Amino acid sequence: MRRALLLAVVLFSQVGLGAPPPRPFSEEDKGVGFSDIAFAAAGTFVSSADGTVRRLEGDTLPVVFDAGRKLVSLAVSEDGRQLAAVGAGVVARPSDGGRTFRVEPTPDGVMAYAIAFVRDELLLFDVKGRGFRSPRPGAGFLPIEL
Repeated sequence: MRRALLLAVVLFSQVGLGAPPPRPFSEEDKGVGFSDIAFAAAGTFVSSADGTVRRLEGDTLPVVFDAGRKLVSLAVSEDGRQLAAVGAGVVARPSDGGRTFRVEPTPDGVMAYAIAFVRDELLLFDVKGRGFRSPRPGAGFLPIEL
C-alpha cells in the first residue's frame, strides 16, 4: 500500500499549481504518459496515453492490457471488483480481476474522458457532451438524458 501511495504522489506531483490547461492529444503525446490510477480488489492499475493498462507488482508496472489506442481514465466499482478503462473510442473491462480485458466501442467510436460505476452500471461521458450507461460488459451503451 505504501508503494501505491508513493506511486500516486510521483505520478501526480508533475501536475503543479501553475500547470497549463489540458490540450487535445497529438502525435507528440505518443509514449508512456500515465493518465489515471485506480485501486481495485485485484490491485493497483494505471492507464496510459500509449494505450496500456498496467498493474503495480512490487516495484514494477508490467502491462496487463494494450488497447492500441490512447486510454485516459479508469473507473472502479464501489466493491472494487469491476474495473474499466476508457479513451479513444474504446472501453476495456476485465472479467477476471485484470488478467484479460474485453474491448467494446464507445458510442459512435468517439473519445470519452469520463467513466464511473454507479452500483453495477458503468456510466460514460464523451467529448460530444453525451452520457451513456451500460448495465454489464457486452450489453452496449444506452443514452442518458442529460
